[in-house]
Amino acid sequence: MHDTRGDAVRGECSTFRESGACPNGRSCRLDQIRRAVIDGLIEGLKTPDLVAAFIEAAQKDRRTEAKARATAARDRDRAQAAIERLQKSLIAGRVEEDFFDREIIPLRHDLAAAQERRAAAPGSRRGRHFLCPLRGGFR
Repeated sequence: MHDTRGDAVRGECSTFRESGACPNGRSCRLDQIRRAVIDGLIEGLKTPDLVAAFIEAAQKDRRTEAKARATAARDRDRAQAAIERLQKSLIAGRVEEDFFDREIIPLRHDLAAAQERRAAAPGSRRGRHFLCPLRGGFR
């Protein structure tokens, strides 16, 4: 991707270089690419409607992720509580061992599935704050 000619670092399409599947064999100076990206961002920030739309979309995504995490956590808590109730019933002598053995297996599967859903829920990294480098850094 990077090529140094003289003082300038240049970049080209990695697909062109590696597999030849892209017809664009031109290379560009990385400082010019960076400048074009920054200028585009600055221009976009000058348009309040675009900034508002971005913020609205980001907030909607955060709410959706929070709901998914909360649902997964609730499912995990319910499965854990069901296992604990069954274990306490066995200890107290309210259920037979055969019943316990039959019922505990699906409950443990439910708990494992709920834990997997919780871990896979969007934004489930604990302690990471997207915009705060002091509280976990940038993602």
